[in-house]
Amino acid sequence: MNLFSRVHRNKSPEALSYELPEGLRNQIVHIWEKGFAANERISSGAPLAYERIYKILCEEHRLLSIPVYSSGSITHEIAVIEYFLNVEDVSKAVDIVQIVFRTMEAMVHRTFNAWNDDIFARAPRTADMIDELNTRFRENNVGYQYWQGEIIKQESQFTHSEIVTPALQVLQQSHLAGANQEFLCAHDHFRHGRFKECINECLKAFESTMKAICDKRGWTYNPTRDTASALIKACENNGLFPVFLESHLTAVRTALESGVPTARNRTSGHGQGSQPTDVSEEFARYVMNLTATNVRFLADSDEKLG
Repeated sequence: MNLFSRVHRNKSPEALSYELPEGLRNQIVHIWEKGFAANERISSGAPLAYERIYKILCEEHRLLSIPVYSSGSITHEIAVIEYFLNVEDVSKAVDIVQIVFRTMEAMVHRTFNAWNDDIFARAPRTADMIDELNTRFRENNVGYQYWQGEIIKQESQFTHSEIVTPALQVLQQSHLAGANQEFLCAHDHFRHGRFKECINECLKAFESTMKAICDKRGWTYNPTRDTASALIKACENNGLFPVFLESHLTAVRTALESGVPTARNRTSGHGQGSQPTDVSEEFARYVMNLTATNVRFLADSDEKLG
């Protein structure tokens, strides 16, 4: 609903926060309530869903039971919601969002496929709930996005919309499923501060994209031995890159060979020696964005081949 307060809220699209303010948490709970109350069949399964969410949270957050914030009879649903509204650790609050939406998505998707009647034509779709969640993140200038079961951390609205999102979209193609999984895993590592692992998954995604294109086109390469440099050469030899300007081709190849591959080789792809290697958040962010740009370039070039 385009309320005046929503349309005219003072915000800067580049000033992202990674907190979950009280108002946003309340809005997210309202989305859960709509999703689990979509119709009688879904709402009847909500208690079991919340019981499962409760158990997952206890295991993942190393708890025997979720803290109690109010008196009286506490259901699993109330316990999960109160935990989300009150937990101070933002990373744990984000975990709750991810787990609840994953559960909702799986539950509603299965139910929609099981019964295809008029009730479901009127019920909110899971995609609508996810769209609403991501809209609320944007409205509150909070730098997260829910995408394919993962919470992705954004560095800026512009960078995410112009670099990361297009890469995620092209990776949804079936032959790029492996690269998609690795790129999402890189984002998960980044959100949790595991920057070495983030870089390694970025490079896997980059290499998997080229391998997938080679497999799709029947181009020869060694699937067990060839790394980025050899894969780039295989793609170049088969005309994946534009050849109308030699200087342009050289620049693209240089960027691919000395950018992402070198980042992995020098920081996380090989043994680090006697002294631990410190990978900064800034460098991991750079590698992720560089990977996203190159993945999109490769996929776009493949599409142009027809």
